[in-house]
Amino acid sequence: MHNSKYLIIGTLLALLSIVGVNMQTYRTGLDKSCMTLQTINPNSASFASLIRLPNVGTTTAQSIIAYRIAHQQIYNGTNAFNTANDLENVKRIGPKTVLQLQQYLKLK
Repeated sequence: MHNSKYLIIGTLLALLSIVGVNMQTYRTGLDKSCMTLQTINPNSASFASLIRLPNVGTTTAQSIIAYRIAHQQIYNGTNAFNTANDLENVKRIGPKTVLQLQQYLKLK
């Protein structure tokens, strides 16, 4: 019960902090074709960095951050993503998406 309380609070805080960026992106539109892609660490990447990845939109980026926060709270701050395949634990991400993202991920 104690962990679930923190899980809910952490997830809500993550989603609330993202709403401003999400709404701004929605209003202005997002053209990924002009963005430079670089490697990112999904354990610490910002919302803005995540949405630059191929096949990662606002909803998937929010899911990554919510999963990361929840995992870190339950497991005392350990990284949620130790391998690229760990991203498959996030809703909306499957094996095909992981294959497309691997070259842009820096884990460790």
